[in-house]
Amino acid sequence: MVGENILERITFYIGLFIAAFVILAVVLIIQMILRRILRRRLRSLIARDSDHDLVGRTARVIRSVRPNRAGQIRVLYRGQEMNMKALADQRIGPGSAVRIISVSPEGFRVNPLETADNQPTLQAEQPESLLRRSVILDSADGAHHQDSGHG
Repeated sequence: MVGENILERITFYIGLFIAAFVILAVVLIIQMILRRILRRRLRSLIARDSDHDLVGRTARVIRSVRPNRAGQIRVLYRGQEMNMKALADQRIGPGSAVRIISVSPEGFRVNPLETADNQPTLQAEQPESLLRRSVILDSADGAHHQDSGHG
C-alpha cells in the first residue's frame, strides 16, 4: 500500500512537471511568434511613415554593416531608441556613427559619419540648422567667388 501511494505521488508529480513544461514551451513559442509579427509590423510602419522623418538622422552601428550583408543600427525614433536593419556599400564597424540616407522595406541605407569621437547623439538635425548651414556655406561660397572675381 505504501509503495503504491509513493508511486502514485511520483507519477503525479512527473505528470505535473511535464504539463508545466509543455505549457511553458507553448507560451514561449507564442511569444516568439507574436514578437516576430510585431517587429515586422513595426518595421513596415516605420519604413512607410518615416521616410522624411529618418532620412538625415544619425544612428549608431550595433552590428557590423557590410556590402551585401545587412547589419544593425540603433536610431532614435519618436523618443525611443530602436534597433533596425541597416545596409551600406562599405563595411562599417560596431560603434561607428552613421547618417541615414534612405529608407526601404529592406532596411535603412546608411553612410559613415566622419566625426572626431564618432559617437552619434541619435538625434536628427533640425531643418532650421540645415538651412542655416546651407546659407552659411552659400555665403562663404559667394564671398569666395566675389574675391576671385575682383583679383
